[in-house]
Amino acid sequence: MFLPFLVLFFILPLVSCPLWGQVVQKKNLKPNSYAQWGDVVLDKISPNQKWASFRMRYKNGNDTLFVRNVASLKTFSFPAAKNGGFSSNWLFFCQTGKDLIILDLSNGKKEIIKGISNFSYYEKNDKLVFLTSCENKNRTLTIRSLKTGSNREISNIDQFSLNKEKGLLVYSTFSEHKSSLSIVSLQKDETSQVAEGILPFSNLSWQKNGLSVAFTEGNDPQHPQVIYHFIASEKKLHDFKFMPESNSIINADTAFDSESPIIISDDLQRVFFSTVSFNPQSDKNESKNVEIWGSADKRTHIQQQNAGRLKKGRVAVWTPVINKVVYITSSDLPDLILSGDMRYAVLSNPADYEPQFEYTAPRDFYVIDLQNFEKKLFLKNITPEPHYFNASPAGKYFTYFNDGHWWTYNFSTGIHKNITAEIGIKFTAKERSLVPESVCGSPGWTKNDTEILLYDQFDVWAVSPEGGSFKRLTRGRESDIIFRIAKSYDKPRFNHLFEGQMLDSFNLDKDLIMSAKGDNQKTGFYRWNKKYGESSIIYKDALCDQIIYSDTKKNIFFREQKFDMSPRLAFINNSSLPQYFFKSNPQQDKYFWGRSELIEYQNSKGIKLKGVLYYPAEYNALKKYPMIVNIYERKSYELHQYQNPTYYLEGGFNPSVFTSEGYFVLQPDISLEFQNPGIAATDCVISAVKKVIELNVADEKHVGLMGHSFGGYESSFIITQTDLFAAAIASGAITDLVSFYYTINKGNGRPDMWRFHNEEWNMGGTPYEIPKAYYDNSPINFVQNVQTPVLLWSGKNDYQVDTHQSMEFYLALRRAGRKSLMLLYPDEGHGLINSEKQKDLALRTLQWFDHFLKENTKSDWITQSLNNGRN
Repeated sequence: MFLPFLVLFFILPLVSCPLWGQVVQKKNLKPNSYAQWGDVVLDKISPNQKWASFRMRYKNGNDTLFVRNVASLKTFSFPAAKNGGFSSNWLFFCQTGKDLIILDLSNGKKEIIKGISNFSYYEKNDKLVFLTSCENKNRTLTIRSLKTGSNREISNIDQFSLNKEKGLLVYSTFSEHKSSLSIVSLQKDETSQVAEGILPFSNLSWQKNGLSVAFTEGNDPQHPQVIYHFIASEKKLHDFKFMPESNSIINADTAFDSESPIIISDDLQRVFFSTVSFNPQSDKNESKNVEIWGSADKRTHIQQQNAGRLKKGRVAVWTPVINKVVYITSSDLPDLILSGDMRYAVLSNPADYEPQFEYTAPRDFYVIDLQNFEKKLFLKNITPEPHYFNASPAGKYFTYFNDGHWWTYNFSTGIHKNITAEIGIKFTAKERSLVPESVCGSPGWTKNDTEILLYDQFDVWAVSPEGGSFKRLTRGRESDIIFRIAKSYDKPRFNHLFEGQMLDSFNLDKDLIMSAKGDNQKTGFYRWNKKYGESSIIYKDALCDQIIYSDTKKNIFFREQKFDMSPRLAFINNSSLPQYFFKSNPQQDKYFWGRSELIEYQNSKGIKLKGVLYYPAEYNALKKYPMIVNIYERKSYELHQYQNPTYYLEGGFNPSVFTSEGYFVLQPDISLEFQNPGIAATDCVISAVKKVIELNVADEKHVGLMGHSFGGYESSFIITQTDLFAAAIASGAITDLVSFYYTINKGNGRPDMWRFHNEEWNMGGTPYEIPKAYYDNSPINFVQNVQTPVLLWSGKNDYQVDTHQSMEFYLALRRAGRKSLMLLYPDEGHGLINSEKQKDLALRTLQWFDHFLKENTKSDWITQSLNNGRN
């Protein structure tokens, strides 16, 4: 049944483009049609940029990978396929289960290769490498030239690894107690044997540029007898034997961590690997009879238990030239960041200053010179900013953010420099939800560590790591546009090595592609070069994302959407308008649909704010409609997000469903105040609702309020301060700030106190230091004021927000004789995962608001429960 559906809704309407413009008789959207909706995700672009692959994903799991010619719209589909890719010779390949499919795009012919375990593609020489298993368990490695169709097969394969930079393939074979390891050059079709023996070779790891390869030997990959390092240019094989007489670090209590890659430095002088303890000592406070919780313990007992279960391995470095292996990390200094050239190791302990009560603990940082293993302290009592506390790509500097400024540490000179003090611009802004201010970030460096690129609230800067020199690359501040370097969507967003992020290097002599976002929620992409600055490629009143571009940056491919326009795929260059080659969910055209509008308003203190107002489907300007207000913090960024109608969501809220059911939906921005989170939220939300009522479109007597998690806290507090709302839903809510302050997160064992200092509640003090602020902003203290019927719900296994927060509020409402219901979902957490329970919640959410906002009293579970009955 699924394939005809694909043809009906995706292939036929899009091959015949003129159908898009035809007038369709619209009808009301019903729940039995929701399953037709899916999400489109841009995947790959062919080298000649004439073909694109993308996938449609559905709630029922019937995902399909499509390949489409962006000019002719000729399309091929592959249900449940993954790992798609294009060759340079008109071929597309992907994997479905254990089948490798090779499609000739020029004529539509398919070849299916059975029994595939994995495969890899070498682009420069157009060769496909795949591993197959036969019934006799003989694993065969095939090297196929996609240009000529010729195959080379190698039997008895144990493992293989392809270096895509050099086109070198290393593979190991093992049969009849004989093993060998060989390297094949896919460019020259030459094979050379590297090692042979009687034990299997495993843990194959290339140096990133293909200059050398490391591997181990032994029957058990976790207990190898030898580690090898083969340098290709020298044809030299180094080895280190893990034997007791060699003072081996692999002993009775440790194992080689085969789950972690072997890392080889760029200069081939150092090989890094990890070991794990498989017989950890019991915690000193563990006892069969009692748990001992000490006030001076660095971490809570639960955190200590979690750390014991997730025992962190130790990292060692092997220097083949002197055949010496040394542990770098230890229990005292377990966290490691390597310099870009892997010459230096930066070590720290996140528990240094525990117990403390912020989310990220300060710590001391040490640097080790991996040539002489001298260690010294170079940063003391500093809090590392996540993702922005790293080494430069070429290995010259370590960068960190402290006291409102960016700093560099020169590894060779040992000198610290404040590199932003003279600029006079803040490099922090409102970047994350519920965090008042955080670092704007750094995308990377220019070549050879010449400059570091930094973001302020709007712009991109290039700053000398030695200080004294800087330039602003973009002019976003003047136009109120936020510019960021746009990473191609088919590349990993973050690359990590141990605890460090591997930053990108950029060439400012070549064009850069920038993403752009305005305060008015316009988005798009710009092209930047050092001569002209930034120039618009596309910038419009829509959400443009998922950009993919090649190194030439000739064309860029992207996804575009609006609330009333299902995501579509397009490509564009500097000299043309966007050309659209796929529109998802064309069935939407058959139904009435809502639209979104950006509204502006002010709170009582004159702070200018924005919000999203969604109009009901089949809106009639002569009518007034009930309205649902959904809150959290900043919500205006969702203005152009297309929302597939569905009941299967973690939180029960879907604006497309509500607008289809005849509701306005308002999502206002909230400006939270220091020590006044509830009071500030109340002010902003009431101001936003009054602004909409002034528009004379919503029925002021039938306005509902809902929020989840922090939004649940705000909802529960707001209804204690106003009777503006006819009904409310507060889910996963925090209702007593004092008791929540003294709660331990069941998932990670961390006390929730960190949420009250510089994040979320932003109280700046403890309940015993500023008791009035906690009292004044706790919903439970004003429960007697509630006039709004409120529905509470929570997962009984909520590890994020203790379920007792909802229970406390329920009991307080019950004691005060207020109208309330509570839904507790067994075996569910902060958001619902089970599909049946998701649908149950979505339906009850609709029924709750229908009962009070539409006066539809047909739901017995509401009427009976609120009138001394039982559900």
